[in-house]
Amino acid sequence: MKDKDELFPITNIEECVKRLRENYSDKKQWIFIPPTFQDELFLKGFMGESLLTSDIKGKLRNNKITIRNDNIREYLEKLVKNGHITIEVKTTKHDRKYQVYNFPEN
Repeated sequence: MKDKDELFPITNIEECVKRLRENYSDKKQWIFIPPTFQDELFLKGFMGESLLTSDIKGKLRNNKITIRNDNIREYLEKLVKNGHITIEVKTTKHDRKYQVYNFPEN
């Protein structure tokens, strides 16, 4: 685990997301997943627990998420490596945007 890593209880999703925002927001750059993604399955995936492709397929289809956090980025890159999703990287002068989109049908 890295210095800032912490295990969060998933019993209360809203409290878990609130703590993630507070603990991982660097200069207010943290943008967490939108409310429809704040559920047990996605948070388990963020914590490094196993997620089935079918678990997130419906959550990611036809949606876009903008994320500016290295921990989330690393998790999403693992999904990309396994062929689950694709990420478009847009580099600006101050930050990089990672957009999650286009969940493959196969």
